[in-house]
Amino acid sequence: EIKDNKVSSSSIITLEQANIIEQWMNMKFKYLCYKGKSPEMDVSMFHRMCDKAGWTLTIIKTDENEIVGGFTRKSWSGNIDKEDEEAFIFNMNKEKMYRVKDNTIAISPREVSYPSFGPELILGQDGIGISSFPSSYGTKEDTLSDFISHKYFFIQEIEVYQTGYVVS
Repeated sequence: EIKDNKVSSSSIITLEQANIIEQWMNMKFKYLCYKGKSPEMDVSMFHRMCDKAGWTLTIIKTDENEIVGGFTRKSWSGNIDKEDEEAFIFNMNKEKMYRVKDNTIAISPREVSYPSFGPELILGQDGIGISSFPSSYGTKEDTLSDFISHKYFFIQEIEVYQTGYVVS
């Protein structure tokens, strides 16, 4: 249960949804490092505020009112694909989470784009998202519609939180 709630100002997820995500991460939300709404989103501000945040959780609301996102323990700095065996992506509308497959690209940091989780959740600076689920996440039995309604979507809102263990 969230005690010192760092997501109470979220316009995307509820406290109940935040609790579910915290269980998936096995850690807590610490602080909001970036928030943007279409069309005023700013990818350079995202990088200034979040590249050094460490472990992050990205949450987006699409033009179809789907709430999707991903978690990683890797930094968003640089332009090199990174592995992260703890990474996952999710769809809160379906309350489903998909772990990264072994030894695959978990995230694809790019200085010119928002967080991208493999080819499953690519969030471009133009506010257009693309999903090629399943590839790095999910199983071969999964289909695109198991994760998201459409291959292409628009980002309506984005929130990126630093996460971590909370010491009592």
